[in-house]
Amino acid sequence: MINGIIFDLDGVLWRSQDVIPGAVDMLAHCAERGIAVAFATNHTVHTAPQVAEKFERLGFSVDPAAIVTAGDAVARLLAVRGAQRIHVVGEGGIMEQISDAGFLLTQDNPDHVVVAFDRTCTYDTLRAAARAVIAGASLIVSGADRRIPTAAGFEMGMGALGSAVAYAAGVEPVYAGKPYAPIIELALERTGSAAGATLIVGDTLETDIAAAPLNGLAGSVVVLTGNTDAAAAAAAQGDQAPTHVIASVAALPDLLATLQTP
Repeated sequence: MINGIIFDLDGVLWRSQDVIPGAVDMLAHCAERGIAVAFATNHTVHTAPQVAEKFERLGFSVDPAAIVTAGDAVARLLAVRGAQRIHVVGEGGIMEQISDAGFLLTQDNPDHVVVAFDRTCTYDTLRAAARAVIAGASLIVSGADRRIPTAAGFEMGMGALGSAVAYAAGVEPVYAGKPYAPIIELALERTGSAAGATLIVGDTLETDIAAAPLNGLAGSVVVLTGNTDAAAAAAAQGDQAPTHVIASVAALPDLLATLQTP
């Protein structure tokens, strides 16, 4: 039985400002069937309340409390680790989230360095972060994404930026976002469902789909409306091999019917 579903956002429910056909009705179907949902994104430019505003603007009716960003996972991870002084490479919401959680944003003797999505970072930005890690700060990267797709091609992902800092410093980073546990644990708290009764639906094999086996989820569903095409889905192996492949979330109600959801 599937009692909960974790959804990625861009490429799954919408593409930029365009709603994926059938997405609104699909979420209504989940609500009617009593399937709890959460929304988990590795993007950190916008806070969860800002993401909720986009849901509303695009015509969705969702509980804002069901939205989890990698920034939320970073803040939780920092709290668990007893962090105090944080050097952040990032833009927008991640700065607000870390500050609002009670941490001091500083480049002066930080105990943790956080690398998130940052389109403004320079060589000097990455060098300063690496020097802080070499001096003893722990390194947290908001997500493992190599690239962020855009209409113009792609942006360097937070995983690529974090890897540069980690390689220069000679350390292994701790990841807060998908496919790793911090953000999935938060999403499961939102659904209230057990990992073994929860699906994850996404468009990216290395982050969304790999999260299922890494976190003991019931399975994964890849949609072909974003980063992954049919050929890539068929060729995927290991942790990145999806349990199910559907054209778009419009087909999810039919799939759920075959999985004997309550």
